[in-house]
Amino acid sequence: GAYYLFSPFNILLLLGNEVSLPIVIEAIIILKISCCGLTMNCYCRSKRKGYGSILFAVVYALMGYNMAYLYHLMWLDGVILFPVVMLGLERFFDTKGKNGRLYVFALGMTLMCNYYIGYMVCLAVLIVTLVKVLSKTKGKEKYILLGKFGYYSILAGCMAAIVLVPTAFSLMGGKAGMDIKLSWEGKWNGIEIVKALLPGQAAPLIYCSVPVVLCAVCYLLIPRVKIKDKAEKIAPLVVFLAMAYLEGGDRIWHAWNRPVGFPYRYSFILSFCLISIGYEGFGRLFSRGGKCLQVKFLFGLLV
Repeated sequence: GAYYLFSPFNILLLLGNEVSLPIVIEAIIILKISCCGLTMNCYCRSKRKGYGSILFAVVYALMGYNMAYLYHLMWLDGVILFPVVMLGLERFFDTKGKNGRLYVFALGMTLMCNYYIGYMVCLAVLIVTLVKVLSKTKGKEKYILLGKFGYYSILAGCMAAIVLVPTAFSLMGGKAGMDIKLSWEGKWNGIEIVKALLPGQAAPLIYCSVPVVLCAVCYLLIPRVKIKDKAEKIAPLVVFLAMAYLEGGDRIWHAWNRPVGFPYRYSFILSFCLISIGYEGFGRLFSRGGKCLQVKFLFGLLV
């Protein structure tokens, strides 16, 4: 029940009967994908206001992950809330740990709606936090910020405890088997990751349109952006891709289990990182002073 039924959208199922239930389910899918665009638009507008946020919000809503797994209703709530979690995390860092309310609420709701996707979001948040702390803080401030992050994360877990605690006891009854013996062999080659950036169903499911990829490359090539800022943006994506590439890392993403039938269930996180970098590149591309030779070349290629 905790895995399938805790989405607030499921209230709409009460409107259907035996005949109209498939229509209600389709309506829920459309509504959830629309909400993915809404939350991503809010995240993008927190970075830079303008109509470009709508374009990248649509890209997030219609990315390859959502199109491939749209009938897995229970996973989409985490996709909806992930931009809000990241927005809350960035507010936490912008205020140096003083404002964690949005982060607590969004992460708590994610864990409550689906603990499985919530686990993946927690892992992603932990990696992003470590990157930000290592790149932005020094000395005691580093440990203070990590302590506050841990405190707010525990609060989010407590918020979802009404669901997580009974679920944990239930899983210990049989479904929570974990194999700690991990293999660290590679799962694919470099050509396959290039294919995953193009339209199709190549794994991992990170496709989110070619223009977004080009905008992300633009951001990395703009010389007036500090290398430290570029590294902070790209490092989490590199770590996520490395974990997806390694058999053991992929198992860790899937709560230390081997997924059956539906691989890379966390790949919306990789798409989000790519889209957010692309949005930064898009903003720089159309801002004053963003006219370097590399950007002109890539913009011509984009057109």
